[in-house]
Amino acid sequence: MAGLTSQQSAAVEAKGSVLLMAGAGTGKTSTLVARVLHWLFDGNNRGSLDRLLMVTFTEAAAAEMRERIRSALWKRCHQPEHQEHAQAQLTLLDTAHIRTLHSFNLELIRQHFLELEIDPRSSVLEPQQARLLQEEVLEELWDDYFDPQKSPSPKVRDWLKKLGTNAISKVNRRLLALHEQWRTQADPQAWLDRQRGSLHDPEPTDWHHKLLAAFNHWASHWRQYIQLLDDTFYIQEKKIKPETIAFAQSFADLLPESFSSLEQVIQCLRDIHQRNDEGWPRGQKTVGGKPLERFFGEVKKFLPYLYEEGTNPLKEDWTWVRQDMGILLDLLCEFDERYTRAKRQQGVLDFNDFEQLALRLLYEPDRKNTSAIAEQWRQRFEQVLVDEYQDINPAQDAILRALSREGDQANRFLVGDVKQSIYRFRQAAPGIFQNYASDWRQTPHCQVLPLSENFRSAEAILDFVNSLFTGLMIKEVGGVHYDEEAFLRYGAPSDRPFLRRSNDSTDCRRVELHLVASEIGNEASDVIEGAVSEESEGDEEGVSVDKLRAEARLVARRLWELKRNRFPVWRRHENRFTEVQWSDMVVLLRAPKGRAEVFAREFADVGIPLRTETDKLLESREVQDLLNLLRLLDNPLQDLPLASVLRSPWVGLKLDDLADIRLARKKGSLWLALHKWLEETQQNFETDSPQARVKHFLDNYRRWRHLARSGSLVTCLEVILKDTFYDVWCQAQPDGAQRHAHVQQFLHMARHFDHLQRQGLHRFLQLVETLTDLELSAETPKAVTENCVRLLSIHQSKGLEFPVVVLAGMANQLNFSDSQSDILWEDALGLCMRVYPQGRFHYPSLLHLLADHRLKKESVGEELRLLYVALTRACDLLLLTGHFSEKKWNQWVNLAALPPTPMKVLEAKGALDWVGAWCLNQSAPFNLEQRTGQNEHLRWQIHSAQELINWKPPLPETTQENLFPEDHIKAWEHLWAWQYPHLAATKEAAKTHVSALRRRIAYADEQAAEAGTLLQARTPVLPPTCASLADQSRGMRAGALHHLFLERLDLGIEPTPQNFRGEAQRLVQEGVLLQEEIEQLNCERLAQFWNSDVGRAIRSCASQAHREIPFTARFTPADLRRVGVPVQPDLRDEEFMVVQGVADLVVLLEQELWVLDYKTDHIDPEKVAERAAFYAPQVYLYGLALGRIYRRPACKLWLHFLAPGVTHELPPLP
Repeated sequence: MAGLTSQQSAAVEAKGSVLLMAGAGTGKTSTLVARVLHWLFDGNNRGSLDRLLMVTFTEAAAAEMRERIRSALWKRCHQPEHQEHAQAQLTLLDTAHIRTLHSFNLELIRQHFLELEIDPRSSVLEPQQARLLQEEVLEELWDDYFDPQKSPSPKVRDWLKKLGTNAISKVNRRLLALHEQWRTQADPQAWLDRQRGSLHDPEPTDWHHKLLAAFNHWASHWRQYIQLLDDTFYIQEKKIKPETIAFAQSFADLLPESFSSLEQVIQCLRDIHQRNDEGWPRGQKTVGGKPLERFFGEVKKFLPYLYEEGTNPLKEDWTWVRQDMGILLDLLCEFDERYTRAKRQQGVLDFNDFEQLALRLLYEPDRKNTSAIAEQWRQRFEQVLVDEYQDINPAQDAILRALSREGDQANRFLVGDVKQSIYRFRQAAPGIFQNYASDWRQTPHCQVLPLSENFRSAEAILDFVNSLFTGLMIKEVGGVHYDEEAFLRYGAPSDRPFLRRSNDSTDCRRVELHLVASEIGNEASDVIEGAVSEESEGDEEGVSVDKLRAEARLVARRLWELKRNRFPVWRRHENRFTEVQWSDMVVLLRAPKGRAEVFAREFADVGIPLRTETDKLLESREVQDLLNLLRLLDNPLQDLPLASVLRSPWVGLKLDDLADIRLARKKGSLWLALHKWLEETQQNFETDSPQARVKHFLDNYRRWRHLARSGSLVTCLEVILKDTFYDVWCQAQPDGAQRHAHVQQFLHMARHFDHLQRQGLHRFLQLVETLTDLELSAETPKAVTENCVRLLSIHQSKGLEFPVVVLAGMANQLNFSDSQSDILWEDALGLCMRVYPQGRFHYPSLLHLLADHRLKKESVGEELRLLYVALTRACDLLLLTGHFSEKKWNQWVNLAALPPTPMKVLEAKGALDWVGAWCLNQSAPFNLEQRTGQNEHLRWQIHSAQELINWKPPLPETTQENLFPEDHIKAWEHLWAWQYPHLAATKEAAKTHVSALRRRIAYADEQAAEAGTLLQARTPVLPPTCASLADQSRGMRAGALHHLFLERLDLGIEPTPQNFRGEAQRLVQEGVLLQEEIEQLNCERLAQFWNSDVGRAIRSCASQAHREIPFTARFTPADLRRVGVPVQPDLRDEEFMVVQGVADLVVLLEQELWVLDYKTDHIDPEKVAERAAFYAPQVYLYGLALGRIYRRPACKLWLHFLAPGVTHELPPLP
């Protein structure tokens, strides 16, 4: 097909089921769209969009797919041979099944709500709301367990005692994590039955099978590693002997190809342990065993679990774990039942419900055979296309298999890249994709195709990525072997020849490695809170503020240099180079928490605009300011929130001021110290002194706290923002638009909370604490901001690309948090728990230990994939930064000596270790003596941390030319001269009432009279004013009474005063009027009107007369001007105003209508014409609106003044 590469064409035209392994930047979206168009238009059997299922990972991706297909269809509409079919497909596009899997599942569930016995109006429970509901269910569960009247189970209480301090919190976290993973299984009940079934056996039979398979895998891993041992492993050992290396290699002989029993495993471990203790050549054990330290450590750790003289340690551990696991599974089931019941009561479904309910519909109860419903959908969908399949979970995979055809009708097109699977924390299972990649190569009617031509990055960047990951990303760790098939190839070389290495003006070094020497790291300095624990526990070097500042300043300096030197970036859509802009640059961090603020301060200090897009709203600085103030309103005796508020823009105290406050009262709460300090120092203080600011704040605080207690939360927040102009201050700060968006999103969150009526401020703060603890804060809104550098997490950058990418913080340690739980879930080993004997002593079971090893390997694999994702975001330039020390250098040397084995990958402490070891393996020298250099793929430079911290960009020479450049002046002039083109529309109400327009006319006439000119060509008439408020009140009551009577009057009776009084008595009996109100009715005047010519004409059409007719109509500016309503003179003709009103009486005839409006003004008969001119626009509006609604002209328009008894007919509308 035109415009496609040979790989893309092969994927588009492939028959049967296809697994497309699409590397980064290879145009997978274009390929998906091309395959759809090929199916729609090529060949004799054309497809149709109503027979297509396309599943995307996000709603945004689905919208992009839909728009790309729409654009292609519009082009086909101009081709005669495709015009009719393309037009038909355009009509089907908006209803086609191009959506997320959650969206499809919801549609399926709502179609079959009767079979599922659920409310069809069930709403979607967002993850944050779901977690809060789960917390409430858990709280109720524990209340019941500890309620003596409900006969709680003593086993659960005893188990909690064994778990020690904060046992319930620990169990809650583990239970929720287990529940989340359990509900993503294709058959949760079958998994639960298997787990419970194994517990019935008093012998550890289940463990025996799992351990035997695990030890076979363990032995194979170490055997391969030991067989590779040679002198390169001992590159730093000068006294190593050949016989020592040979002895080390001999340990491979002790590891069999396969274990047949655990007894054989025990004997093998004992032989290895004994050989290590006794067999080494004299004096060679330490140096010879160094490459095998981890191997010997694992053997020593495993043996006590399997063998101990006179006992069976494995059975003892099983006895303890068996009981605890039974309790845990019972709690899991009870929690699930309660949580399901709570969701049903509230009429909500969470995302896991979508998957599990869909599976219930698509499969028979045994979950082995698909249902009739699945067969209907399979017959409907001729093509099933799924994007990002590497991030699928087992339940989702089962749903898509049920919807797809097999055999010679196979119709799945799965697109993904296991190298970019980075969502294990969302229960993604990249192993599913790997299994398809393996199985479909041998399955008939299925095939695996590559997509490796990259259209995003310069060739030099691709060469670096390929070189780095060759031997680093291996199947045992990264999930795929990075070989020739996985290489990223330079795509479309003829369209962008300047980015080929042979033509590259940057000397082919589009990758730079910048290292910060750690000479300041030995000093005592603050450590970024959360920076270590988020990455891993026990970070040897830590993340000091000084180190982080130096690295942030390094990044800022390099980006400033690129901007100053006008680094050229390739504009693909313009097909040319232009100079780099701040918005072309991005800084990526593995975990921005605790680091983003440091980068923001350093960038601001050197004048570089930076937008930090943290994952979570509640972590942003401005929201933290608001939260601390709310915490203080809830309880002022909290030192940390108070100190934060005093330092924030709310008060603006300095550190010295806080010290003075603390010294005023060294013991007790800071709140009491604050009041004592203010009392002692408030004499004769200046207006802007700290004391004045504190006093002003406390005055506001008292009022805000009263409001927080007596009113709604959002009202309190709005008053605070109005009183302090905090939102305005945020907008004036760097990245002000984003800060403003954060504040508005927080207000929206509070408004939603108020709507749920969740018991006030304290409850809201509990909600916030829960969201923070569970890391479920709402995502930050994306604001449109000025030209600036962006700071993102690597996860946020997925699917994006940038001309200049900085991957910072590469020295941070890898994240092993997944394997640090006392309850682990591993696919092959199942549920693995720590052993809790009597007392609070505990230790990992052998299964838990093996699961921990496997999960750490999976975590390293995910960290590798994260690195791959980060590096492949770069189009033109890739910058890598991290801290560097002699200790780090030695680690690189050791890693560089290892062959490409899993051990080499697993020994790294962080991503920088992989890059550093790779540098040492390159041909060009890389040593500590050199401060700068380069190899075939990158330039590297070592920087002084102190110099970086002290660096600031040089000030430009201040001349008239560079102080006010001509292009800047023109831009400013353009901005100053700009006016909003629809300014007049902002001054008019979009919706109003007829009475308001009438008052506008009166006001306009009054203003014109005062100015000595007339706005309209009519005599200004002002509404009357009563002599007193009492007269005015009586007049209003009388007018309302007459309108009510005329609305309920029976038009069929003879119009006499006596009959009207009888009608009034009937209305009293019906409860419409009060007896004392009858005397206020002027029945004589009413009878006079209904016996007039107008009254008789209306009575003759009584069946067609309608009273108190409400209407809503649209009026253009021309319509309003036509009836005499003044509008903005520049209001455009296409604008309109929605006007509402109520007509007193309307007669609807076949060809026309009449309008009558009653007026109760107390005026003389000679003043009627003047007053009618005042009310005329109102009646004209009635006539125009009703004429358009009922599609007949308003031929008769009357005003009847009840007090003088005069009816005035208005002339036709001009």
